[in-house]
Amino acid sequence: MTDNFKNKEASSLSIFIRLSKLFKPHSKLIILGLFLSVITILANVTLMSLSGWFLASMAVAGIANVTMDYYSPAAGIRVLAIARAFGRYFERLVNHSATLHILSDLRHWFYKKIEPLAPAILQKYHSGDVFSRIKSDIDTLENVYVRIIVPIITTFITSALFVFFMYLYDVKLAIIEAFALITAGFAIPLTLLTLSRKTGKELILLSSQLRQYTMDSIQGLGELLIYGASNKQAEKINKLSHKLSKAQYKMAFYNGLAQASLTIITGLTIVLVITISTPNIRSGEMPAVNIAMLVLFSLASFEAVMNMPEAFQLLPETIAAGRRIFEMTDSKPSIVEPNNPSPTIANFDIAFENVSFSYTKGNKNVLKNLSFTLKEGERLALVGKSGVGKSTVINLLTRFYDYNKGEITIGSNSIKAFQSDDLRQYISVASQQNQLFNNTIRENLLLAKPDANDNELDKVCKITQIYDFIKTLPDGYDTWSGELGYKFSGGQKKRLTIARALLKPSKILILDEPGEGLDRETEKEMLKAIFEYKKSTSILIITHSGIKGIEHLKII
Repeated sequence: MTDNFKNKEASSLSIFIRLSKLFKPHSKLIILGLFLSVITILANVTLMSLSGWFLASMAVAGIANVTMDYYSPAAGIRVLAIARAFGRYFERLVNHSATLHILSDLRHWFYKKIEPLAPAILQKYHSGDVFSRIKSDIDTLENVYVRIIVPIITTFITSALFVFFMYLYDVKLAIIEAFALITAGFAIPLTLLTLSRKTGKELILLSSQLRQYTMDSIQGLGELLIYGASNKQAEKINKLSHKLSKAQYKMAFYNGLAQASLTIITGLTIVLVITISTPNIRSGEMPAVNIAMLVLFSLASFEAVMNMPEAFQLLPETIAAGRRIFEMTDSKPSIVEPNNPSPTIANFDIAFENVSFSYTKGNKNVLKNLSFTLKEGERLALVGKSGVGKSTVINLLTRFYDYNKGEITIGSNSIKAFQSDDLRQYISVASQQNQLFNNTIRENLLLAKPDANDNELDKVCKITQIYDFIKTLPDGYDTWSGELGYKFSGGQKKRLTIARALLKPSKILILDEPGEGLDRETEKEMLKAIFEYKKSTSILIITHSGIKGIEHLKII
């Protein structure tokens, strides 16, 4: 099964098998967890059965005034009790450890899959939807191992052993045990699966939509309040919350129905075991003390199937989450990486030769026959009104998109000959979107150069005229920026992102609207300092306003 199959046509079994294959690196831990689960159930059922037989035997021996060896069964009970306790502890330890490792690997795998999709493919998805798949859908997949695979496999193994044990005493008892376990472990859960399949899918969809609307509301709260749309947004969230609550109530109802059915099946099984065993005891074919053992055995054996309703109930939403995950990871990147290694660069001259590009087929070109050159070490400003495609130049040069016509070269080599990661090592970008992560100023800056020292940080921050502000902060570089850098003004965020771009030891520096949020004089002084600091670096400036009074800056 390949990663390129169409998810819309994929069956639930295909999705489940594909999810299971992702767990292969942890197969040893998984097998150990399954083994401990089986041992724990067997120890518990054996303990209950032996305890029943022992108590009944002691009672009969007391009534008959005879002696019996109680040391051996008592020792067996102690051993089984210890085995059950240790088995349960290590089973939980191993299975939860496996689950956490699986989740960690799933997130890493998912990130590696979607990284090549940014931004061309991921922009088709809402940011809240992407977050939902990364967080909620991946979290849902933890059910695959610990709540679905483990219960199903342990049920098959232990149920077969329990039926065989009953067969040793009476075929009728074996039939009753088999019927009871099949009904409780498969018939009821399958019925539950049929009833809850639609609701399970609704839960995934509604949860995703609710997170999406909530995230939009938080990120755009200022705009919602300004335009008086906060009540309308709150009403949408409230409606989604009610729908989600109804779906959750349905699921809880189905689960309660399944548990009630299991209780009824358990009671009927005990009654039938007593009914069938009684004639055998009266005829002397079976010792009287065995009835206590068989009753407790049949009662305890239901532990093997107790988690099956939950497993089948979780299956639809797990499959739905897996389908959503694979729908995204199976998307083809917009960029086709070359099969050969990146070429060696003799110089870093950049040339656009009659480049045309449109973001979607059939639409008007954003760029049409664009040509310009930027020699190594030169400074060039592309000036134009908003919407004429200036920022698109960055997307093409960094290979986030492929141009439709023409050619872009670096050092006389087509950029399509470079591996994307190799190409981006040569380029540093301070984009128009001032992206700061919810971390300290230091960690945000060190993204560009992890081993940079404080002297280097001071230097780039002085160049961008943000150094004095940082020094006024109680924690300095260790001040948290907050979500999306909300603690800082637009101009401060712009200067921090430019400082980060300067920190990267690249041959090409691109500044997209460097004066945004800054006054004209501050912008001019900052650019002069940048030119001096990056003397041998090729610098491309994207701006909608003219830049005058800066030496050695070409403007087109």
